[in-house]
Amino acid sequence: MKNDINIEEKIIDTVRELSKTLRFFDRKSQNNTGVTLNQCYMLDLIRENKIMPLSDLHERLGIDKSTTTRLIEPLLKRGLLEKMKAEHDKRASYVVITKLGEEVYENARTRSFKSIGKVLEQIPQNKHLQVVESIDMLLDAFNVIYKRPVAVGA
Repeated sequence: MKNDINIEEKIIDTVRELSKTLRFFDRKSQNNTGVTLNQCYMLDLIRENKIMPLSDLHERLGIDKSTTTRLIEPLLKRGLLEKMKAEHDKRASYVVITKLGEEVYENARTRSFKSIGKVLEQIPQNKHLQVVESIDMLLDAFNVIYKRPVAVGA
């Protein structure tokens, strides 16, 4: 029997399923920690940079400005981030992560590692690196074609 697989269709279907699964994982994570994966990425980026201009956040995260605002507001209200005005330009704002923000981030990170550990238990150990390499290869190809800005941790 001839293998009639359409690889483009298979990749699109797989990426779609991965996206749906990650959204489900995001909702589950939010139930446990009170922050979404995107909010965690934001906390991580700000934590790594110590202080972050609000104007840079959307580009560094690869999301729209309006999405950045929607993600950051609950973090400010919960006291996980603090907003500051620039001394040299009162129109410019910066954000810094608070001690509480650091604690929530570390809790979310620990829970994510545990969750990913459970997922990895479902995959043969000798295939773990292959999974990472395959996802990295696909991401690199997308980033070359679509010139996506470098995101958190890259």
